[in-house]
Amino acid sequence: MATKKYFCDFETYDTKAVDLSNAYANLKVKNNIVVYYAGHAWKKQGDIKNAKEWQDYLDQFSENINNPLEVSLVK
Repeated sequence: MATKKYFCDFETYDTKAVDLSNAYANLKVKNNIVVYYAGHAWKKQGDIKNAKEWQDYLDQFSENINNPLEVSLVK
């Protein structure tokens, strides 16, 4: 996952073989910098139990990185 600043598009390579499917992100490099996030979930861990919960998590994470919290200190 990447912010809109770096994200171009993505490709998926799906196979029927267990654990051999992949997704690839095509990202823009700006001033020799690219920022991206990778993640995973495991059902037995318990926080994310199904594909919908994973998608909800990704949607919220994407919203957060594209609209970061800004804090100002006032003296």
